Amino acid sequence: MLAAMRLAPWVLLISTCPCACSRTTPTPVAIVADDAGPIVDAAKPLPTTTATTTAKITPSYCDADADCAWDPPCGAVACVARKSQKPSAEVCDGPVPGPCVCADGVCAARRHEAPTRACKSDADCGFDAPTGRCGDGPPMPIREQGGLCRCDAGKCAAEWVGPVACKTTKDCSWLEDPLRPAPASKVPRPYATVKPCATGSRDSVCVKGVCRIVVWKC
Repeated sequence: MLAAMRLAPWVLLISTCPCACSRTTPTPVAIVADDAGPIVDAAKPLPTTTATTTAKITPSYCDADADCAWDPPCGAVACVARKSQKPSAEVCDGPVPGPCVCADGVCAARRHEAPTRACKSDADCGFDAPTGRCGDGPPMPIREQGGLCRCDAGKCAAEWVGPVACKTTKDCSWLEDPLRPAPASKVPRPYATVKPCATGSRDSVCVKGVCRIVVWKC
């Protein structure tokens, strides 16, 4: 049985692996990945941001892209829950800096702008979901889709990961550092079928046509 994993704080699907003699397949439950917090609702992943911005904005929960919107509508400072938008009579005709979408249960901005933040390594580049910009902290694991910042030529550059389409779990694989889904056609699966806590402590599975990262606490 593999040693207990410790990932940077992020909500992933995690489960407790039974002893070797048990025939029961571990059932994933949602907990904070570093085991530092309480069990939370799997349908509502805990909003987390590792990036530090000038004005820190708390990430917003969401279930679909329609739940998210730029705030303020004309200034496009942050991507937040539509219901939390500040009322405005202003009519905006100008372009927005990029899409405002629901990614891994949190409203996230996908800005289209040149990198500006200086860095020495990827550990200096965290992705801030509400603003869509890079800030302090290392890249975080991605369950289905989300933003990722990397240090490129001394600047933190933001990129978007996923979603990865699939028909079965055989179509899904993953990349490390940070943990994120990838198509098996480009990244071969280490095992055709991962046996929780026996052949592996993580997998990328097909859920409703999209590859999703699952991690077991072994």
